[in-house]
Amino acid sequence: MLGAKVDGEGDWNMNVKWLVCPTKKGGYRWWAYETADEVLPKEGGVKRLSADVGRDQLALVWPSERTNLHQVYFSRSERKHLNKSVPYSLEESLASEVDELHFALAPADSGCVPVAVSDRTELDQVIAEFSSSGIEIAHVWPEQLLLPWETDHWTLWLDNERCVVRYAEAEGFAIELDTLPLALQLLHEEADQLPQSVDIYCEASSEVEFIEVLPSLLQPLTNRQGGFSCYEFKPDNSALDLLQGDFGKKVDWAKVCKVWRWPMLLLILIVGFQFGLVMTENQLLKKQQDQLRFDIESAFRSAVPQGVMTEPELQLRRMIQKIRVGTGDDTVGFFYQIGTVLNGHKEILLKSVNYHGRDDEFQLNVLAGAFSEVETLREELEKEGFQAELIGTSSENGRTLARLRVKREL
Repeated sequence: MLGAKVDGEGDWNMNVKWLVCPTKKGGYRWWAYETADEVLPKEGGVKRLSADVGRDQLALVWPSERTNLHQVYFSRSERKHLNKSVPYSLEESLASEVDELHFALAPADSGCVPVAVSDRTELDQVIAEFSSSGIEIAHVWPEQLLLPWETDHWTLWLDNERCVVRYAEAEGFAIELDTLPLALQLLHEEADQLPQSVDIYCEASSEVEFIEVLPSLLQPLTNRQGGFSCYEFKPDNSALDLLQGDFGKKVDWAKVCKVWRWPMLLLILIVGFQFGLVMTENQLLKKQQDQLRFDIESAFRSAVPQGVMTEPELQLRRMIQKIRVGTGDDTVGFFYQIGTVLNGHKEILLKSVNYHGRDDEFQLNVLAGAFSEVETLREELEKEGFQAELIGTSSENGRTLARLRVKREL
């Protein structure tokens, strides 16, 4: 429900400590709702208001004369674009250009959206004046929607020489007292039915005279509710708020930064520390990767001293695969037995090994201190059941470089 509720229904926005209403004289009238029953509203300029309000949040009560309320009906396809379409839907009923007005929309329901229209320049001037004095405005509520109201009731509030009328949840207006009868007559004709009750708020001394002003059809329906003053406004959290769109609340980044500067600094330090750790780990991983690549290339060159090396790891895997499927026999086991014999001769260095699958033989290039060491190795290979044949020797830096052909015993 929009606006005020009767009989204590609904709750105030507890963040709001003050209500402020512009006056015809160009000043303001304000009051603290917590002490409204004891203290009358004060009047004055922004400086005096700022001294009373301090840093408390306040709600601005926008005069009914400056706010026109409308009901705009829309189709389901228009729901997503109401903020853009509503102003032009009302264009023919407006006295000013669309660009000169501010449109505030309540939550849309059942194909109808309540709209409050006010002068953009007037609202902007007041908000700017408050902001320059350090006053924070939490809400801007239309005055007529802050009157008490019940379904099928009309609420009339006599405020000096003016009358504020609320005849629906999101509809109402303010009018001079001498034109009130005509306005109510037109309202009755438009509604095509009488309300259940016309709730009147005025001082007891003005009650009889006020009722006599009303159209004769409405006089029997009047129900006096007692006196009412502006400081009895009781908006609830769902009141239609003009503080939206271009006038919506903006983040005060200076205040946010001041509050969060130490947590943000701590967060930056933590992120920086984590970033440093990640960079250090990346450097270590890169070094390990480079070392691994070097080891793979060295292993490849020990097996293939000559030839093109593009992807050494993949090339080695393919070579091992070829060895495994070379003859269908246990080629790996064959080489393992040769390696076992070689392992017993620490003085002999295996420089390279080549496997010939067609002949099922290994050719070993070894470097020994003397020819006798090569011969001893050959004899031990034959003792293990292999055919070991010396197919070439040469001298290298005073040492013996020999090539052995090793086959399995048939």
